[in-house]
Amino acid sequence: MTARGIRRTKELLSRRELTVVEHVQDVLAAVRERDHLGAYVAVAGDEAIRAAARADELIRDRGREAWWDLPLLGVTVSVKDLLQTRDLPTTRGSLLPNGRPAQDAPAVARLRAAGAIVVGKTTTSEFGWSASTVGRLAPPTRNPYDPSRSAGGSSGGAAASVAAGLCEGALGTDGSGSIRIPAAFCGVVGYKPSFGRVPYYPNGADRLAHQGPIAATVADAALLGQVIAGPHPTDPDSGLGSLDSPRDMRSLRIGWIDTSTDRNPPLTGSARDYSRRGPVSRSSALPQPLPGRRRHPRRHRGGRHPPRGRGTHRPRPL
Repeated sequence: MTARGIRRTKELLSRRELTVVEHVQDVLAAVRERDHLGAYVAVAGDEAIRAAARADELIRDRGREAWWDLPLLGVTVSVKDLLQTRDLPTTRGSLLPNGRPAQDAPAVARLRAAGAIVVGKTTTSEFGWSASTVGRLAPPTRNPYDPSRSAGGSSGGAAASVAAGLCEGALGTDGSGSIRIPAAFCGVVGYKPSFGRVPYYPNGADRLAHQGPIAATVADAALLGQVIAGPHPTDPDSGLGSLDSPRDMRSLRIGWIDTSTDRNPPLTGSARDYSRRGPVSRSSALPQPLPGRRRHPRRHRGGRHPPRGRGTHRPRPL
């Protein structure tokens, strides 16, 4: 493992046990030498090293105060290949040309403005339309814990890059699981923010997708999420997301749907733990099976549905 997580990396840098240039060079070398997983499709070059050198100058001049207004100073991040970057090509996982401007997407610009250093673009399925990271540009992204298995998708490259220690944090996108699925597959933390919380420009997937962080811990993911959130003039929807400060846990209500016939000990144990911390937790059980629904549709003899036009369907009178 090369990357150490955001908190640990900041500790080493603040104690001068590691320089940002050394850290970025190690991460870039690890990506080039060890990325047999197919996590990256493009790796940063001289601009990342120059950014690291500027970060070292700030740390020498200001010491720990350098992180007061640059909370990600010296932290390495990857960016999913659906999101525009000024210094790295954006293919969107497709052989089709990308006519979008070569400039940082708002979330990418905010990561850099907070001191993060982009080390590469991570693999995605074509336009993000797959729950596994497969495409025509590169082999499928493999799982860091078992390369014979999938990393999930479509942010599989992002999740694999964090799980394999090839960056501290990653920026992904999620429409119907594209951050959460690979994060679960790869054993890291993935968060899909609420609609409008993080600006998405140029937008994609008819505004269905949300941008969000992937990291090794909840605290790291929360920090990345705070940095990239907030309104932006290029995305009118970004004014809809709430930026309220964290709420008192005693004011929260947590509910879950228990579909099992027996009590679920891990779930109920977690609910009791949260209740001791303040939130009110309640279970709502669904009837089994759902009323008016068969478990399996009735099949025609021979395992196929009956052909049309043989009197099998009688329309109800109006």
